[in-house]
Amino acid sequence: MRFSFFIGIDISKKTLDFAVRDQNKYLFHVKADNSTTGLQQFKKECLARNINLSESLICYEHTGVYSQNILRIATENNFPVWLESSLRIKRSLGLQRGKSDKIDAIRISEYAFRYADQANLWQPERQTIAKLRQLVSLRKRLLNAKNALRVPLDEVASFQDKKLQRELGNLNRKPIEALEKQVAEVEKKIKTLIKEDDSLKHLFNLVTSVDGVGEVAPTAWSSARW
Repeated sequence: MRFSFFIGIDISKKTLDFAVRDQNKYLFHVKADNSTTGLQQFKKECLARNINLSESLICYEHTGVYSQNILRIATENNFPVWLESSLRIKRSLGLQRGKSDKIDAIRISEYAFRYADQANLWQPERQTIAKLRQLVSLRKRLLNAKNALRVPLDEVASFQDKKLQRELGNLNRKPIEALEKQVAEVEKKIKTLIKEDDSLKHLFNLVTSVDGVGEVAPTAWSSARW
């Protein structure tokens, strides 16, 4: 795909710095709130300057939750987005003097222009993978909660009054059993989800065919990798 414009974005928790260039030169910079309103402001600026975002390579560094607004709007409008590692961008541009949000955005736009032919465009996560990721995350939280109840009792077992230890164990038994039941239900949903998706089922069968590999471990692995 040939791009007419190259947009670098420096992302922070509260603000977004956009730097736009074409095939020949740097054009302009816009600073906006990291919000839907801020992104709409940038879109209007591009429209006023005849910048077609569908023909633009939008590049920025991985920033976790702070980039969710951009990804959502990019998905809704089918804008090309390239999520790149900050280390790769810095190494490619060499030693640079000066630093600010605006300068960083300009450098990212320059990187997008130079390496557009190597761009790995972001693809929306399949709904099945998103659901699997949430289920695995829930399973992890439930196990942490169960361990938070069980571990303290085990650690002080040799120092604690035996009667008190039994009483605390009895008080903990019901919530621990409830958590174990929830974990089992979540694992059942995970397995059902995998069985209903051909690509996940194939990967799951390959991984679990290895001796010593359990069923839950590849489930967590597959959700993290896909």
